[in-house]
Amino acid sequence: MTRRLAALLLTLCIFPTSAMAADALTFGTHPFLREADVHARFAPLVRYLAKEIGRPVDIRVASSYRDHIQKVGLDKIDFAYMGPLPYVRMVEAHGLKPLLAAVEVQGAPRYRGIIFTYRDSGITSLADLEGRRLAFGDPDSTMSYLVPRGLLRRAGITLEDLSLYEFVGNHANVALNVLARLHDAGAVREDIFERYRTRGLVALSRSGPQPTHVLVARRGLPSETIDQLRRALLRLKDPRILSSLFPGATGFVEAQDDSFDDLRRLRREIEGESRP
Repeated sequence: MTRRLAALLLTLCIFPTSAMAADALTFGTHPFLREADVHARFAPLVRYLAKEIGRPVDIRVASSYRDHIQKVGLDKIDFAYMGPLPYVRMVEAHGLKPLLAAVEVQGAPRYRGIIFTYRDSGITSLADLEGRRLAFGDPDSTMSYLVPRGLLRRAGITLEDLSLYEFVGNHANVALNVLARLHDAGAVREDIFERYRTRGLVALSRSGPQPTHVLVARRGLPSETIDQLRRALLRLKDPRILSSLFPGATGFVEAQDDSFDDLRRLRREIEGESRP
């Protein structure tokens, strides 16, 4: 059975024929993992929201972080899940959009990033990364580029101090590249590090808490639909849905644009030095 046919059959099971008359909403996200893994993570949330608002919802995984930023900014999708840095870039380029909610992780709308190496690498601190090879995920990633750049900066390490740095597409690829010894160290968000840690990864530095992911709606989406989505997200407490979306997630809370101001300042500091 093809994925498209399976999705259609699932939708038919969830919604009676009369509900199918309503147009499907499009839900977009960035490719922070491989596409199949992203679909698997968001499927429970999308099924929940579709039931709550009585309309089908289609998942759209962007081809890249920048593709996602552009699609959200140009109102090409109805609502979207955005990492902190992509959200900041989107607002800067296209202006504010209606905020639906922020992900709550272990009771707070914050999460952390980690710079790590492989066991027996001989690297014990960030200072040891001088002359080494470092893997980032994407230049528009919060925890796989911007925040790690801040950690390196405070340790006195610049990109020029590395023998090599590369962008390998997503968090999972960063972990796998380091495990394969293609890079000496990498940077990912904390839950991805924990997913691969037992295979031989060692943390070098952890960031302070940073504002977590948000859901935003396109301009022009009917206010009634925005209110339905926001209410459904804020009352969601099912741990099965939340843990699938983001390990450690405990719910959704109201989102505020000014919670990203510190991240905006870090972006200006880092990108004043260089921009890949």
